[in-house]
Amino acid sequence: MTSFDKAIVGVVKKHLSFIYITANIVCAILFSINGYLGGDFSGTVISNPDNLFFSLLLVIFFIFIYQFAVFSLINRVNIPSVSYEYRGVLDITALVLSFLGIYGAIVYDIGIVGVGADRNANSIMIKLISYVISIFQPVWFCLIYIYYRVCVGYNKLFIINILAYTVLILATGQTVQFIALIYVYMYIYFRRKHVFPLSRLISLSIVGVLLYPFFRFLKYSIIASSAYNVEVGIMMQNAISEKSLYDLYADMFFVGLERFQVVANTEYLLTNISSISSNYTPSISSFLSGFWLFDSIYKMLGYSIATIPTPQVYLATMINGMDNWASHIGLYGYMVFFGSNAIFVYIISILMIITSVVISKFLIKSPFFILISWISSFILIVHGWVIQYMSFLQALIIFAFFIVFCQFFIKKYR
Repeated sequence: MTSFDKAIVGVVKKHLSFIYITANIVCAILFSINGYLGGDFSGTVISNPDNLFFSLLLVIFFIFIYQFAVFSLINRVNIPSVSYEYRGVLDITALVLSFLGIYGAIVYDIGIVGVGADRNANSIMIKLISYVISIFQPVWFCLIYIYYRVCVGYNKLFIINILAYTVLILATGQTVQFIALIYVYMYIYFRRKHVFPLSRLISLSIVGVLLYPFFRFLKYSIIASSAYNVEVGIMMQNAISEKSLYDLYADMFFVGLERFQVVANTEYLLTNISSISSNYTPSISSFLSGFWLFDSIYKMLGYSIATIPTPQVYLATMINGMDNWASHIGLYGYMVFFGSNAIFVYIISILMIITSVVISKFLIKSPFFILISWISSFILIVHGWVIQYMSFLQALIIFAFFIVFCQFFIKKYR
């Protein structure tokens, strides 16, 4: 891997860090000035300037610890890597998983954020597709494939895979992966041109920010369509009829910008720590059961786990009284909800990051491939979505097993 590739990875890390830290600083200032919290709170909760400042320090602290200290330490470890030659099999597998994910989302509502599968459809088909999607996690598996394939070389089928994956994340409403896709485009562009102009990076950032409201509007329409069993087009028409296109775009634009901040949620938790700690019943086992694998293990062993709302759902209920959604709590939030037991969540999250880096280095010696773990931890763990990072790690483990198995099987019987 050339020094140029390492330079690209360095710029990407600085770029995403700048976006996140700047967004939190700007939001902390704005929320202090107007006196209300934005983001999930939509200006309905009075802000506390002192707590906002302290919350900003907490956010920056956790970003530094997780995104720089942990990664810097584990990156120093030298790990031997494997070499995978039969890339065509990988291309086809990724394409099949993308189409399966698209089919499951469109036909049976499987994999759509915040929406359960259609219970009225054929149960056998639902179970079959659900099992495959649960095991392979196409939204993450195919993104890992894209990062892996761009490092070892790509072809026309790779481009088709990117297009299919774009449809997949739109169909499932998981548009956060667009951030990772943008960096793949940047990598391809700068590798071809052998230059890394700052103006191009800035222009790409501006275009991404300006286009994001359209993708977010589509995401909301898809999720609402599946939740209320209404066509996507009708949901779009209803939204447009209620507001002007400018107002709708402006709403999606600012909501999109506020997606990068966690300072408002941290401030709210900091302000209400006494109320939460006295009313919420912490349970690490219940928390882990939010991941399908742990939930299956508990059921197989006959353990009865008390149904306790996750911290994210509990916070959402505190915000608007509805428990059909989840709000991010950041890493600090686990201290509020779990008290001293939060140390187990932090240890688990750090171990997951270490494991993802080790597996990435085992698959290929490429800083850019390791970058997918770094980006995923930034997007998920910094916002407090520890269980969601388990899905990414699971997909990475399955991807590694697939590479090793195919390398051995094809080479042995070819």
